[in-house]
Amino acid sequence: VDVKAWDNWSNWSTCSVTCGQGQQVRWRHCSSKECVKGLKMAQLKRCRLKNSRRNDREPKIWDQWGNWSACSVTCGIGKIMRWRHCIGGSCSLGEKKAQLKTCTSAAC
Repeated sequence: VDVKAWDNWSNWSTCSVTCGQGQQVRWRHCSSKECVKGLKMAQLKRCRLKNSRRNDREPKIWDQWGNWSACSVTCGIGKIMRWRHCIGGSCSLGEKKAQLKTCTSAAC
């Protein structure tokens, strides 16, 4: 039997926009040993703000880093990359950041 245990839902993020229609997200993580490491579930809901002035210095809330990509080259020195997404606070819609590292493959 494949039964996964889920943690409680997180609090809803702030609305993704400061004016107009945006979205909010909340997360829950799989907490049983049958889960793939880092497995999580998201719920989205719409939000609408009118004449709202949110402080742009409000801390941004980021999800966890994704997995590293494959090396960009099959021989020599290349790059690997991973992403994370802004999910709350003073994020812009779709805001994300990348991390880059050097990778070394077989000699050419």
